[in-house]
Order: sequence, then structure tokens, then C-alpha cells
Amino acid sequence: MVGASEIGDYAADDINNFLPIIGLKINGDEYRQKVMAIYPTLGDKVAGLLP
Repeated sequence: MVGASEIGDYAADDINNFLPIIGLKINGDEYRQKVMAIYPTLGDKVAGLLP
């Protein structure tokens, strides 16, 4: 997460949106069912990171 601003303009925003999802401790299937509809633009990035 350090240096995220160097990766791209929106990397820091993606991280800020993703961190609360980590706290939910949900798996990929639960994420797709419960969260992806709320954050569709972040959905593809996050879904690939969850087990």
C-alpha cells in the first residue's frame, strides 16, 4: 500500500475502498453476493483478491 499513488491516479482510492472489505472477513462468493452490487466499479479488482 505504500507508494500507491505512484501506481496510478486512483490506486489510493481503491485501497481506501478495499480496506473496510478486509475487515468484513468474507470470502469471494459472499463478496460477489453482498458487496459487489454496492461497489461495482471496484468489484473486479477486489473479487480477484479474495479467497
